[in-house]
Amino acid sequence: MRQQMNQLISKIFLFLMLTVYPVIVRKGYADICNAKLVAFLASSILFVAGLLLFNGINLPWNKLDSFKYYPERKYENIFMGILTLSLVKNFLKGGDYKDSFFGTSEMGVGILFMLALVVTTMVMRDVVVEANDFCAYAIIGGVIVGGIAVLQFCGVDFLGMNSTLGVYDANTFLATMSNRGIAAAYFVMILPFALYTYVCTDRKIIGAVGIIVISAGVVIANSDGATLGLIVELLVIMLLLSKDKSQLNRFFDGMLLILAAWLFVFVATRFLAFREINDVARVLLNPLILMLLVLLVVIGKVLVTKLEWLRLFWIVAVVGLVLIALMPLYIVVGTILLQGKSDSTLYNTLCFDDDWGTGRGRIWKAGVDMFVKGNAFDILFGQGPGSFYKNYYNYMSEGDIPATNAHNMYLHMLVEYGIIGLVGAVGFFVVRVKYLLGGGDFAKFKAAAIIGAMVVAILLITQNISMGFIPVLI
Repeated sequence: MRQQMNQLISKIFLFLMLTVYPVIVRKGYADICNAKLVAFLASSILFVAGLLLFNGINLPWNKLDSFKYYPERKYENIFMGILTLSLVKNFLKGGDYKDSFFGTSEMGVGILFMLALVVTTMVMRDVVVEANDFCAYAIIGGVIVGGIAVLQFCGVDFLGMNSTLGVYDANTFLATMSNRGIAAAYFVMILPFALYTYVCTDRKIIGAVGIIVISAGVVIANSDGATLGLIVELLVIMLLLSKDKSQLNRFFDGMLLILAAWLFVFVATRFLAFREINDVARVLLNPLILMLLVLLVVIGKVLVTKLEWLRLFWIVAVVGLVLIALMPLYIVVGTILLQGKSDSTLYNTLCFDDDWGTGRGRIWKAGVDMFVKGNAFDILFGQGPGSFYKNYYNYMSEGDIPATNAHNMYLHMLVEYGIIGLVGAVGFFVVRVKYLLGGGDFAKFKAAAIIGAMVVAILLITQNISMGFIPVLI
C-alpha cells in the first residue's frame, strides 16, 4: 500500500511538472514567471507533504544507512549543504525579508523557491521513476510548448499574446516560457527524453513526434547558447550509445528527424516566418549545411550497420566535445589577433568585447568587476539576491537597458551567492551526473539532459521558470 501511494504521488508530481507546468501561460513576462512559480511551489509542497504523510520518518532519505545507496550520495549531501548555507546566509543578511522570502521582484529569486528546489531535489533522488511515464509526460509538454512556438514562428498570434506586447517584447516572447532563451533551454532539457523514447523503447511514433517538434523549437528560439547545448547534448548521447550497434543506428534515425524538423523551419523562413532567426540558426538551416549533415548521418548509418565501426563514433564524440571545451581558448586567441577587424564574421564570434554575445560582453565584464570588488565575506558568500540588478546601474551609460541578471547562471551565482554557493550548486550537479552515467539507459539520457542544461546556463538568463525543472531531472 505504501509503495503504491509513493508511486502515485510521484506520478502526479511528474505529470504536474513535466506536462502542466510547461504549458501554463499568461499574457506577460512577469505574469508567466509568477504563475509558474506558484505552480512549482504548490506541486513541490504537495509532493513532499504527500510522501511525509504516507511514510513518516520511514522515508528512504531519513534512514541511517542512506549513504549505502550509492557512494556519490554523501558528496551530493555535502555540496547541497554548502549551497543551503549560502542561501540562508544571504536571506538573513538581506534585510528586505518579504521580498527575499517570496521573491516578489523578478530580478531576485526568493529563498522559499530556492529551498523548495533543494528539498524537492533531495527527495526526488529516492523516488522510483518509471521511464516510460516520465518520457510520455515530458514529450506531451514539449510538443504543446514546441507546437505553440512553431505557430508563433509562422505568424499565428497565439491567444492574442503579440497584441498585448511591444514590438521588442513580441520578438523575444516565445510560447509559454515568456522568453525565447528560457524556451530554448527548456527544449534542450526535454529533447533527450524524446530521443530516449525513440531509441530505447517501442514507442517510436511518440518519440518521433517529440523529436521533430522539440528540435524545431530549439532553432526557432534563436538562442546561441541553446544551439551549443544541443550540440554538446547530442555528442554526449552518441558517446553513450557508441557501444550498442542497434541503439546507435536508431540514434542516427533520430538525427534525420531533427534535420527534417530544421528543413521545415528553413521552408518556414522563406514563406511563413513571422520572426527573424539569428546568424547561428541561419548557418544550421543553410540548405548546403543541411544536405551535408544528412549525408554525414547516412554515412554514419552505413558505417554502423555494414561495417560496425562503433569505436569511430566514440572517437568523433570525444574529439567534438574536446574541441567545444576549448572555445574559451579560441575566444582569447581571437580577441588578440582580430583587434581592429570588426567588420569580419570571425570578429563577431571570437573577439570578446562589449558587444560580444548580443551585449553579454558588457554585462559579463560588469559582473566580474562586481565580484572582485566585493569584500572577502561577499566573495565567499555572495552579495545577496537581487544585488546584480542593483549594482548594474553603476555600470550603465546613458540609453543602456538595465540588466536584471548576468545572462550567465554561473557568474550570476558567483555575484549573488559567492564562491560557496557556486561550488555547492555546481559540485552537486557534477556528482549527480557522475552517478547517472553509471546507471541504465534512462539514467544516462537524464545525465545528457543535465549536461545540456549546464552548457545552456553559460549564456542563459536566471529565471525560476527554467530552474523549476531541476528536481525532475535528478
